[in-house]
Amino acid sequence: MVELKCYNCNMTYFKKRADPRAAKSYCSKECQSAGQITKKEVTCKTCNTVFFKQLSQITENNFCTRSCAAKFNNRGVQRNKPKAGEVTKKEVICKTCNTAFFKKPYQVTENNFCTRSCAAKFNNRGVQRVKPKKRTCALCSSDFFSSKDHQSLTSCPKCFGNVNSIVSIEEYVGKNKLISKDVKKIYLQGLTISDLQNRNSIAGKHTSWASSHIRNLNRSWNKNLLNIPCQNCGYYKHIELCHIKSVSSFDKDEKLSVVNDPNNILVLCRNCHWEFDNKLLLLTDIPKRNSS
Repeated sequence: MVELKCYNCNMTYFKKRADPRAAKSYCSKECQSAGQITKKEVTCKTCNTVFFKQLSQITENNFCTRSCAAKFNNRGVQRNKPKAGEVTKKEVICKTCNTAFFKKPYQVTENNFCTRSCAAKFNNRGVQRVKPKKRTCALCSSDFFSSKDHQSLTSCPKCFGNVNSIVSIEEYVGKNKLISKDVKKIYLQGLTISDLQNRNSIAGKHTSWASSHIRNLNRSWNKNLLNIPCQNCGYYKHIELCHIKSVSSFDKDEKLSVVNDPNNILVLCRNCHWEFDNKLLLLTDIPKRNSS
């Protein structure tokens, strides 16, 4: 028989076959189960949360998180204590928007700003970053300055968009990169279908490209017709402009102003447009559009 000491209850007991040098020995299964428990239930000192902790780590004050430990240990502690007579921040007024805010004493200057935007507005007053450049008008040869309201580089404000002062509109459009919508409309209306097909953006491509440009110009020039309901059924939520004489049936020397003339345009909804193109709806069956 070998004399042993229980690791859990410290009671002396005897065992037939056992190693007396064993680190842990138990007198019963109950002591063995109790002796193998490594964690114990404890309560957080700060938030009273119940959690488990290793037996070797249990102390007088136990905390579930570092945040709870910091709250408990830092109670009543002021880390950055101001010196005697020292003022941590001073109230100042923004020079731009007159907003009151606080600033550290060593940061206070003659001009104080609450935001970078206010500082930029104050410091950039009267500053013109892009100075206007003197230019010469290509039409009347007078001097002018380009500005935010007038961005043309080759024509003065008087000649810009003034069709009556243009002798050769083709030459004017060729010189000017920035032209008014009215001048561009008059220039394009004077082009023929052949001229449009020979433009650099369309030349060498399928003829459908020119037809697509013509339809886009039609919607731009006759956009006032889009406010009218369908001439056939009165539907108004989606309107399309339909050519009475198709674009492909015109001669190549015909001008775009004739192709997109309002008298050659029908105001139809998508269904009526399809029926007209497929000969299911005749021109004689469509009521005429009011001139107003």
